[in-house]
Amino acid sequence: MEFPLDGPDQYELVRGELRKMSPPGFRQGVLFSWIAAKLLNHAETRNLGIVFASGGCRIESETDTVRAPHVGFVHRDRLPDRVSATALDLAPDLVVEVVSPTDKFEEVQAKIAGDWPPVFAWPFSSTPRARP
Repeated sequence: MEFPLDGPDQYELVRGELRKMSPPGFRQGVLFSWIAAKLLNHAETRNLGIVFASGGCRIESETDTVRAPHVGFVHRDRLPDRVSATALDLAPDLVVEVVSPTDKFEEVQAKIAGDWPPVFAWPFSSTPRARP
């Protein structure tokens, strides 16, 4: 299936239907980059597996579902010998979704409940806190 290329938007394939995903806001991107860096440091120093950000995962081949978590981890024992350039052909062992104020609650709930292994959803607030 060919994904449209119309600007900065990303797409996920959910049960054969393309769903346009808005690009993350700056603060949201900083947060999941920070999470990915911490996980990567932990995983690399212990040779646990791979950590990735916004990479496609074909989690249901029979229903054509390709999702792209903000951050994912796959244990080295589950890694295939070859990894496709477009999508990993398995669900990650850990998924982190950074939930922003513009995300629709129902969509986040459906994504977490229906498509992923146990997911850690990190609530994200766009309201800056005062610094001491």
